[in-house]
Amino acid sequence: MKIEVKIANLKALISTKIGSYTSWLLVVDNVKSIPQMYVYLPECGNKQWARGQLLITTQDTTSIPLTNSFIQHVSVSKGMDSNESICLLAKLSGIDDNENSKMVAQALDYQPLALASAATYIKQIRLSKITSHFGWNEYLDKLEKGKRAITETILTETNPSYPKSMTAAITLAVEGVIKSDKVILHAFSLLSLCAPQPLNSEIMINYIHNIDDEIEDEEMIMIRFQRCSLLLLEEEETGVYIRVHQVVRDVIKTVIKDYLASHHLEAVNGAVTTFNRFIEDNLPDIWQDLNSIMQSNSIAPHLKTLVKSIENLLSKENLSQVFKSGMLKLGEICQNHCNFHTAKKYFEYSLVTYLEQLGPEHVDVAATYGNLGSVHHELGDFEQAKDYQSSCSTN
Repeated sequence: MKIEVKIANLKALISTKIGSYTSWLLVVDNVKSIPQMYVYLPECGNKQWARGQLLITTQDTTSIPLTNSFIQHVSVSKGMDSNESICLLAKLSGIDDNENSKMVAQALDYQPLALASAATYIKQIRLSKITSHFGWNEYLDKLEKGKRAITETILTETNPSYPKSMTAAITLAVEGVIKSDKVILHAFSLLSLCAPQPLNSEIMINYIHNIDDEIEDEEMIMIRFQRCSLLLLEEEETGVYIRVHQVVRDVIKTVIKDYLASHHLEAVNGAVTTFNRFIEDNLPDIWQDLNSIMQSNSIAPHLKTLVKSIENLLSKENLSQVFKSGMLKLGEICQNHCNFHTAKKYFEYSLVTYLEQLGPEHVDVAATYGNLGSVHHELGDFEQAKDYQSSCSTN
């Protein structure tokens, strides 16, 4: 018998008994497609089912009906309360260590399944006399080394209620949404190049405009962001910021990594262009101004992470072929935030690009020599600083 027939028969049997109850609750868990599920639910307006409630859990946020007097939404994406997370870790692991438990809960973004996996892993590891000393500090070390997936296997193997680990479940969700939504694919591509800190939504929207001419409606892009359960939106005085949980970020980077080289080149080029434009449009021309430094706080970590992607993808020989604009402004932001090694790389990339595109006599080439001299001086490499300053003077 097909599952559809089984559900229809079960619904018919329940309908004959439902009138005997003053109230009822129907729980429909982990719905993949809300539209495909409607046919199995009690009909709206049917008095026979009038005294009950439906509780539906889903990641299909694009299909959730709008809130009204009959429908309410509760998002659990932000996770558990901090104190509840600490109590859960202590209860499941048997370790009463509030200070380190708080750090673990924060690292796991207060997600219940992730917390349960961590606590179960710790408890099982400590059963052996050889590893009885293993605690939260050692667990955090494993997270930093990218071994999170390994720590999740014990819960999935010992508890049939959780056949998939947190990482496996997130992977399915990420793969599903990027196949069906180009806006989210572009958003994830940019996030994979950036730091874990929240990213200004204006940057993300402009990035999508830069690399996809078919997507123009800014409001529709924001609606896509708001309806994606994997994205977390936070409103601040300076705008709306977007971030993802660390486990989601790790999965996004893994999934995007398998895309073609052309996709990565397009993403990096789009990111450089977008950050350049954001700096031009939003930050004062006086880079040393304290207000400018404060305003650029939110993008400095992302520029530091982005340069690593540029290093991994490109050689200096093909920089000018890929990038339409230099990276001088990106380097200046990093220099103002004392990220001198990162600034040096941006200035070096800018010099290669400007020399190829503009020629050695251009004013931007001279400015880049000056910036390289300045950053080498900050790094204590005075001879190299002198050489660059000399090149700046002769241009």
